Amino acid sequence: MTAGRPVPTQDDVLGYFDTLSNWGRWGDDDELGTLNHITDDVRLAAARAVRHGRSVSCAWEVAVPEDMERSTTICPCADTATGSAWAAVTAAANGIVTRGVLLDVASARDVPWLEPGQGVFPDDLEEAERRQGVRVRSGDAVLLRTGYGRVRHETGPVSGFTQAGWHASCLPWLHEREVALIGADTQQDVLPSGYEGVLMPVHAVSLVAMGLWMLDNCDLEACATTAAELGQWDFHPCRAVVSRTAPEEDGRSCGEATSINEEARRYLALMPDGPSMPTALGLRLPIWLIGTTLQARAIAQGHDRGNARIRIRTLDRQWLTCRASCLSGPGGRPGPTALVIEPASPGDLAVIVAQAYGLTPREFEVAQFVARGLSTAEIATALFISPHTVRGHLKAVFGKAGISSRGELVAHLFAEPYRP
Repeated sequence: MTAGRPVPTQDDVLGYFDTLSNWGRWGDDDELGTLNHITDDVRLAAARAVRHGRSVSCAWEVAVPEDMERSTTICPCADTATGSAWAAVTAAANGIVTRGVLLDVASARDVPWLEPGQGVFPDDLEEAERRQGVRVRSGDAVLLRTGYGRVRHETGPVSGFTQAGWHASCLPWLHEREVALIGADTQQDVLPSGYEGVLMPVHAVSLVAMGLWMLDNCDLEACATTAAELGQWDFHPCRAVVSRTAPEEDGRSCGEATSINEEARRYLALMPDGPSMPTALGLRLPIWLIGTTLQARAIAQGHDRGNARIRIRTLDRQWLTCRASCLSGPGGRPGPTALVIEPASPGDLAVIVAQAYGLTPREFEVAQFVARGLSTAEIATALFISPHTVRGHLKAVFGKAGISSRGELVAHLFAEPYRP
């Protein structure tokens, strides 16, 4: 549901890494992130949210296998054996004591639940505030109900790669309201996100730039029912953090950079400015490279799919491809992650240019055949479409790229991206 709503472009969303960044806001060594919004006054005010003494759980019962691995993808210095070494959840070892607010967007839209793929927007949040007579304020923990919990209770878990959740347009709203923590009855982001280059923008921007804490996959049905019964949508959440230590095998975290060659150092020196993390090698790794390595580990552990791969333009206007893969460790478990940085291939560059011109997948496919030297009839045969349809696609490509011949098309897609 985006009709009539201003939706940020992908460039806008990528810009959130800068405009919504909290890096350095609370000091260079801060590990609490948005939990810094929870001041002593906020905690005292949160205590006044206890007005009825009712207690409900927001957790699902989960069967945990005995051989379950402990892992995290929240911060770069993480290891499946030892957990997080920096910005760990144990930074909140004193507990998260604040006011909670449940925003029941499904009810605000007058539906039992949001359908998979439906996003929640800032106007939804404000409509829920209006209906419920509550307003989110600095230091709050905000829980979003899409109604998926009801679906799961009634029909069981829903499979697939679509879900309702926060749309990326909510990020400035959460930043402006100084929210300390968000939770949802899904994995936070609406999926698909609507952005080809950012799979889960809410996760990415919240964790990397904002330091915003998250609670995924809450069961909010009992909470919503109780809130509606009592006419009270703010409450006092209890969130404790268990601190534990794990034995170190060699005194080194597998999440840290352990080696690098000179060519990679040269490429890193050409990376554009942005958030980065220090390493034991005496250099800083850009956040987007760290995110690529984390995605590779998530893929290896079966938590994600696809390829851990990004493209970056350097300060001297080269295009680089960065791809990560997780090597096998003892017992078949994920081991170290290898990150390769190399000049972008012609195919990679063609994709970038095609996206810049706004070509559809079919138009790009036709353009690729043109670059291979196929005639209109040969392209039609290869794609099982008519020559007339091929000519229509070519006309659209020429119009979008501002060109008038096949030669210009090949130059735009495969030659000009190499020019500085």
